[in-house]
Amino acid sequence: MKVGKAVQYNSFTLYEGAFLDYDPKPTIPFADSSFYSSTVCRLTEGAALIYSDILAAGRVKRGEVFRFREYRSGMRIYYGKELIFLENQFLNPKEQSLEQIGFFEGFTHQASLGIFYDRMKDNLINKLYDILETVEDIQFGISKAKNTV
Repeated sequence: MKVGKAVQYNSFTLYEGAFLDYDPKPTIPFADSSFYSSTVCRLTEGAALIYSDILAAGRVKRGEVFRFREYRSGMRIYYGKELIFLENQFLNPKEQSLEQIGFFEGFTHQASLGIFYDRMKDNLINKLYDILETVEDIQFGISKAKNTV
């Protein structure tokens, strides 16, 4: 697209006992594209959400790395009325050095994975860390929010 932008809005409300594995296909921005995405998820006690998101630097095999105009993506997750997670990403290749530290850092893909469940056990987090530690050519971090119940 030479003008305009693609827009995507998602809104989910999960009640007790509900489970959502939100795993959309990877976003691959084409040359000259502009993309905006906003996702809001509301959780009540006892609901669970697994959220994953993968962003490519562009159509890498076609040489379209960072040739998009802009990419905006926001994710807000609420537990009851409290905002417990906020992710806000804005990428503009003409104004930002996306290959540098704090951005893609030489990689062609970024991924986010969030598991939101008020009854999660620490051993699951430790197992996930152990698994990721064995994978080559990735950088990762794991954070645990305070228990909300």
